[in-house]
Amino acid sequence: MHRRGFLSLAAAGLIATRAHAQEHPPSAVEIVRPILPPQDISSLIMTDIEGAPVALGDYLGRIIVLNLWASWCPPCRREMPSLSRLGDLVDPAQITVLPLAFDKANPARAQRFFKHAGITNLPILLGDGQNLQEVFGQGLLPTTLILDKSGQHIYTAKGEAQWDDAPTLKWLNYLASRAEPI
Repeated sequence: MHRRGFLSLAAAGLIATRAHAQEHPPSAVEIVRPILPPQDISSLIMTDIEGAPVALGDYLGRIIVLNLWASWCPPCRREMPSLSRLGDLVDPAQITVLPLAFDKANPARAQRFFKHAGITNLPILLGDGQNLQEVFGQGLLPTTLILDKSGQHIYTAKGEAQWDDAPTLKWLNYLASRAEPI
């Protein structure tokens, strides 16, 4: 096979691989990475859809799956249904799923997306991009932070993932079952 044919075949394979990856994102448990030492993120600013402040401290005592997303982000939109299903599969007294949208300038976009996707079990929280940069030093979306029961950032998953599969559910339930901070 000559070089041009090989390059065309390689490009077709790459396109097929990317298309397959979008159809079947990796399990979240496969892409999470530990944060060492755990990071305090109490300075993260969140509001509800009406603009009222929401404190991470309200969720202490349980594992928090904090998903950073935006309605204009295609991988975020693809990932959100699995986070919604995760929210239905977990005990909310042990694990809480909090999507934090970076659509503060236009919160109606996040609301429309939730309505269109049929997501009714998760809150719509809004964040500020500048505050995100200050707290985390990055702004890649989607990114999901796992917080321990004391509110410390202990794991990060960067990119689109499947959150409602059996291995991820087992791992999150294990984290929630631990009495001491992780």
